[in-house]
Amino acid sequence: MADTGAGWTPWVWAGLAFNLLFSTIFCFLSWATFTSFKRLTNDSTVPVGISREAWSWLFDGAAVSAFFALVVLILFACFSVYYMLLSRKPLSHPRKKYGKGVLVASSLFAALHVANIATHFLSFTPIMNAWVGTYKADFNRPLLVATWGFGYISAAALLIFTESEQSQPATADGVRGLRARGAHVSYEEVSQDFSVSGDSDGELQPSAKRRRLAYAAGDANEPVLAPLAPQEQLEEDAAWAVGFPAAEALAEERVMLPPNADEDLYAQTRNYVLTRWRQDVSRYVTEDAAVSAVRSGCRTYARAAWRFLNSHGFINFGVAPELIRRSLAAPAANGHVLVIGAGLAGLAAARQLRMFGHRVTVLEGHERPGGRVCTRRLEGGGQAAVAELGGSVITGIDGNPLAVLARQLHIPLYEIETEHVPIYMDDGTPADALLDNRVEMEHNAALDACDDLRDRMGGVAEYVSLASGYHTMCAKAAAARATAPARETAGSASPARGSGAEARLLLDWHCANLEFANAATLDALSMRSWDQDDPHEMLGAHVLLPGGNMRLVEALAEGLPVLYNSVVTDVAYSSGGVSVQTATHRFTGDAVVVTAPLGCLKAGDICFQPPLPEAKLAAIRNLGYGLLNKVALLFPTAFWGARDMFGRVAPSTRERGQFFLFYSTAGLSGGAVLVALVSGRAGVAFEQVPAKESMAQVMGWLRRTFGRQGINVPDPLQAVCSQWGADPLARGAYSSIGVGANGGADYDTMARPVAGRVFFAGEATTRRYPATMHGAFASGLRAAGCVAATLQRARDEAQAVAAAAAQAVRALKIAKALCQVFASAPPDVQFGAFSAMHAPSNNAEEPEKEALVRIDLGATRGGRTRSLPSFLVLPANDVARLRDLPGGDEARLAALAGPLGASVAGRSVPSLRVLQLAAAVLHARDVQGTWE
Repeated sequence: MADTGAGWTPWVWAGLAFNLLFSTIFCFLSWATFTSFKRLTNDSTVPVGISREAWSWLFDGAAVSAFFALVVLILFACFSVYYMLLSRKPLSHPRKKYGKGVLVASSLFAALHVANIATHFLSFTPIMNAWVGTYKADFNRPLLVATWGFGYISAAALLIFTESEQSQPATADGVRGLRARGAHVSYEEVSQDFSVSGDSDGELQPSAKRRRLAYAAGDANEPVLAPLAPQEQLEEDAAWAVGFPAAEALAEERVMLPPNADEDLYAQTRNYVLTRWRQDVSRYVTEDAAVSAVRSGCRTYARAAWRFLNSHGFINFGVAPELIRRSLAAPAANGHVLVIGAGLAGLAAARQLRMFGHRVTVLEGHERPGGRVCTRRLEGGGQAAVAELGGSVITGIDGNPLAVLARQLHIPLYEIETEHVPIYMDDGTPADALLDNRVEMEHNAALDACDDLRDRMGGVAEYVSLASGYHTMCAKAAAARATAPARETAGSASPARGSGAEARLLLDWHCANLEFANAATLDALSMRSWDQDDPHEMLGAHVLLPGGNMRLVEALAEGLPVLYNSVVTDVAYSSGGVSVQTATHRFTGDAVVVTAPLGCLKAGDICFQPPLPEAKLAAIRNLGYGLLNKVALLFPTAFWGARDMFGRVAPSTRERGQFFLFYSTAGLSGGAVLVALVSGRAGVAFEQVPAKESMAQVMGWLRRTFGRQGINVPDPLQAVCSQWGADPLARGAYSSIGVGANGGADYDTMARPVAGRVFFAGEATTRRYPATMHGAFASGLRAAGCVAATLQRARDEAQAVAAAAAQAVRALKIAKALCQVFASAPPDVQFGAFSAMHAPSNNAEEPEKEALVRIDLGATRGGRTRSLPSFLVLPANDVARLRDLPGGDEARLAALAGPLGASVAGRSVPSLRVLQLAAAVLHARDVQGTWE
């Protein structure tokens, strides 16, 4: 949206100047041709009588081109007037039909000018005349053909070049007009900078909440690389990817806009500023740079957009070297903020606050950063690798802030392969593929039926568990199958009806996958709101980070003051600030950002003084919080082959979440690492079983399964089990919406600050992206912006109060000094409540022109009312008129407010003239007085 186009404007303006210059020359040539034509026709009775040689001389060479040049000039002028003045679009727009037409006309016109002028003047050169005289050859026509040929070739080349430009990422300075609204998403975070390893057929994956990563479902296809959309579409897609309506402003943005703002134009400007940074996340886009890059009519919108995007963490965040240097160099003059927790949320908040000029101190209970992101090192047999025991998968990279961090660190991403994932029964035999497909269809149909049921039930569905609705719908489907006509063929019935026990176990496997996605059992989830965040899921590939997610965590923590082994026990807050207590120290600050896991808040591990508001406590109680555990094993070789994942069907419903899914990070983690997931009730029971027993169960199943395939399964070099429920600083994995919760509103309540001093961040404080790593990170950015804005408001209010107090004190001093003037000597004139002292005159013969007047407002009411003096300056003759005015003080006050139009200085600070006159009176009467 800049005033200059994406590489076109200088050429177009140069072409326009060239055209204007040489069109003058062609006008003279045209006039000469016209006069010649007139002379020829005058010499002949009819035009047909003109000789062929005369016609040839007249219309050969530059003369005929002058006529065409004038026509093209007129067309060019029409294009220019319409395109620049009427449509308010620049000449340089290469992707609009009028802009392209102008470019073609300009190119053709300039080429014709150059060649025709050369033709015209070459025909008069001695060499050309000698050549023509010797060989009797007329070069006018060949040169004219060459002229037009050059023009058409240049126009064709321009069109080809323009089309090739459209296939490349456009520069960020192009001017764009209004665009049609659309929800098509072609923006891909990865395509802005590097590629994802893996293949894709370009289809979008269904709900990841129902099938976190579509783990082992085997039918999810992710878009990885696609041709980059034109700049206009790219900007809209970038807005959609981060959660903005592409052609509208959010409610938070509208309050920053001027009255009667063009919301559509603002949205375009915001999308442009967003994309400008997203195309190069290694740099910091300043407010001035964003504003100067747009045309003048959009600069107010650009300023508002930059401030919103910057304060809410949509731009200028992360770990790029330039951003790190800028944050460390920023003067920490805006107050001290304490951050509880060094997970993704806490580190994001701390780094962003440092960028905003705050001093930060991060208090982390563990001896490491990362929180529930835990990359564990495995060693054995001379090998070493890493495994993720906590958050592992970046779920959707388009618009994902974690993908931005990976781009800034130049870390390639690996797309998880979810197609054709094999599933094995507990005895190691492969599950019936046809049966599994049918069971999965029934599973999804039951969830869809729950959607319809909750819509019919309305708000009551909040108090119904997903398990209740799900099992009801499964029972209805089973009853419908049982009463199906007996004429169904045996072939269609055999895989579905002849394996009832296996079908039940496969359905349990899909339920375990659903419980993994929510870290909760189905009977703990609200049927109405369990999937309320589905519309906000990040699109794009689901990926793993080579080397582990701690690479992101360590980059975020670099340079920040993080105090490890500092378990916070108490948080006290008041209007004066906050105080945070650990086992050994007390820290004070202006605000605190609490990123403690929801499980710790539920357990009351942090005591707040005063207690948190009841609404906040209710949200903490309402939201669910469950378990997901893992077993990570390092093997000498990846005996399972190249597959990314495979599933295990447990032998009973009670155990359905036990090792239900295995995924491989071989090639990404430094060694052959296999990770088994344990969800639902099995995840809770897992922590009660000794680790050796769990390892034996895992190895027993692996050997049964792969032994049937003739594969020898070696002993693991090292194995480790997570126990997130037993960790007192986590108490679980991630949040969900429990039965009786208020839907997504509880997440909003969790995010709400308390008393302008206590702020909250973490995956349980984001309605859009709960239970995700990117949700935790984004919540930290959001909290940082909220802290900065709140503390800035408090500083502004304090400064305003201080200024008002200083003004009041000064007014009191001045009032005392003015009273001293009248107490120093009797007034020159006194009548009613009025008394006046005339200004000293420099000339004894010159009459006094002004007087300092004192009005005792209390005295006007009579009685024993205390004195309420006010002061003003009046011309001496007005004082005399007031003295002689009938009607007493009431009439005099009315005259002051009306005809005399005087300003009475009461409790406000008197005017400068009042002070000057008072000083002159004091000086003339040799009285010391001051009010400075």
